[in-house]
Amino acid sequence: MSDLPPGVTRYPADRRRVTAGRSGSAAALFSAVLVVVAVVAVLEGADAVRVLVVALVALVVPVATAALPWTRVRTVLSVVAALAVFFALGVGGAANVFLLFTALSALAAGLTLGAVLERRWRWQRRLAGAEGAPPAGRDPRGGKDVGVLAWWADVDHQYEMVDPTVEVVLDAVRALDGRERSVVSVYRGTGRLDVAGNASGVLVVQQSDDRAHWCQVVGPDGVPGSEDALGVVVAGAVLGVQRRRTTDRETAERVMRTWLVDGTRDSSVRWEPHSAWGRAQDLRPAWLRSTD
Repeated sequence: MSDLPPGVTRYPADRRRVTAGRSGSAAALFSAVLVVVAVVAVLEGADAVRVLVVALVALVVPVATAALPWTRVRTVLSVVAALAVFFALGVGGAANVFLLFTALSALAAGLTLGAVLERRWRWQRRLAGAEGAPPAGRDPRGGKDVGVLAWWADVDHQYEMVDPTVEVVLDAVRALDGRERSVVSVYRGTGRLDVAGNASGVLVVQQSDDRAHWCQVVGPDGVPGSEDALGVVVAGAVLGVQRRRTTDRETAERVMRTWLVDGTRDSSVRWEPHSAWGRAQDLRPAWLRSTD
């Protein structure tokens, strides 16, 4: 028996995120560069077998170790392997320069291809560990349109619901404690709304129509203490937020309800664009931005 509301899927928590988007394109680009540089190295006098061995080692090691959990260790191991085989098989003259470029191009291609494989494997492990409703398999990262998708998390799990009900999402907002549970997100098309913080204290409400340009619910100007900074936990990170840029649970619930029902920013509250020194900026924590 599941303790989850109908329609909610629970996954094991995974705080390590791989950046979505162009890794596959980057791997293809580096592979093309590798082929060109390797051909030039051979034309400059490098032995074709040596070029092939250097390229294969530099390319295969990061791909073969992609399943290992230690990203920095994998990267260092791959760099050491590429440089070691280069110094072991290097030749003199201009060919040596192109042989080095061959090793570096293969290393870049291997690391980016390894990142693609790692992301796919982690995504499959995530789906395999799902409980509750069958996993929808929708990944919003990279700005993708995933319909209406609610997402929230605690220390041990992540939760999602496709076409979420208002009450389930509002229950998640009410459960925010600023410690183990500190953010609820609802994706809608290419847009997104985040409610973060502590439902028993202060909350931060942020919204974007394209996940690139963000605005935030703010209070009135001129109120004593409105410029004072508060420490608000947003997706596990403590941010210094002006008091005027926070709100209460009732307001956050109203804004969330409007977003769920109408797909628009609630007009009964005041919104202000994210900015720093007059320039548009995404002020959310890096980990939260990585889930866009």
